[in-house]
Amino acid sequence: MRCSIFLGFLLQVLFVMAYPEPNSRLEGRDSSGLESIQPKKLFKRMTSPSNPVVCPGQLQSKPLEFDLKQYGKMITALISRPASCVFFANLGMYVETTTREPAMFQDSSASSVRNYYGAYISQTCRVTKPVTPSSKVPPPSPDDDLVIVLVYYGDYADSKQVETCDKETEDAMRAFGDQL
Repeated sequence: MRCSIFLGFLLQVLFVMAYPEPNSRLEGRDSSGLESIQPKKLFKRMTSPSNPVVCPGQLQSKPLEFDLKQYGKMITALISRPASCVFFANLGMYVETTTREPAMFQDSSASSVRNYYGAYISQTCRVTKPVTPSSKVPPPSPDDDLVIVLVYYGDYADSKQVETCDKETEDAMRAFGDQL
């Protein structure tokens, strides 16, 4: 008798577990306590949106258009790998000293360099969401005499991520940069 009651209970539990119903109401906790959340109000976290930039072209050429988000990814790659040259989408960038010698970042944080160049671009170009300069001044560093040179391509590269340049690509970028 006990086995049949237990077996009946177990079958009911298994039946409910086998056929779940969609949850039409979720509980969420905030500072005021538990609160019902409708599924329509839930959303998936998306990647951050792009931040288009339009800079005036040089010598009556067409304006330069790129994404400041992609620009930031490239700076992060230059510093974190470290590399002297990277390319992504329609941009290439390389690092050189003020005397135009090839160089790499050694002692800089990617976030401070991204903020510095992002704020500079926001002042000189039309940016959808301008970057404000950080009020915290970084300490002096051996990287202070390094410059990032940007090379703009009219067409987009096939790569889905920032790539480090090979020697041939870097030489071509530097030759193009020397013409400007």
